[in-house]
Amino acid sequence: PGLDGMNLLKWSRQKRLGLPIIIMSGHGTEDSRDEALQSGAYAFLSKPFSLVGIKGLIEKISDNLNAVTAVEAAKSTSELIDGSVRQIRQGAEL
Repeated sequence: PGLDGMNLLKWSRQKRLGLPIIIMSGHGTEDSRDEALQSGAYAFLSKPFSLVGIKGLIEKISDNLNAVTAVEAAKSTSELIDGSVRQIRQGAEL
């Protein structure tokens, strides 16, 4: 309560939440769109917008988040394997 979309975006970035934020505006201008995108908004939608467009945008965000999660899981697995291999080698050297 009491925050507009731009202030919410700035607060989110300050807290480093990493949330994909979509700004929706009934009075959007090209300048406000540019400001939002430069400030880290995932997207800027001016009203009226289509529900199909919003659904597609949400699906794109979901796909991107799933891809990031898969990459992070692969990195974690690789780090775990590398750590295990180091431990095995150190044990063999003793």
